[in-house]
Amino acid sequence: MSKEVKRFGDMKPPPLDCDEKVDVTAILDLDVMWVDFQELSGSQGDFMWIVVEDLESKRKLGFSCGGKVVMSKLKEAKEKRFLPLLGKLVKVKDYYDIL
Repeated sequence: MSKEVKRFGDMKPPPLDCDEKVDVTAILDLDVMWVDFQELSGSQGDFMWIVVEDLESKRKLGFSCGGKVVMSKLKEAKEKRFLPLLGKLVKVKDYYDIL
């Protein structure tokens, strides 16, 4: 049975499951398995709620990111059915990228 929508807030999808919410800097320069994401909109524009898996602990970590390069690469990976996919979040000058 689907959830009844009585308010605009009810239209928001439930967040993807994760074991721990972390800051994006917690996974910077670490190889992680990129599992899934949700596209969302906020007061500062579009962003993603992203779930990755720590390779050592196998814990699912969730974080938000609005970087256009990261969002573009994740969308392409999902469209091509490459997820889950191994990658490393890096900071290049003033933006984030996945290598």
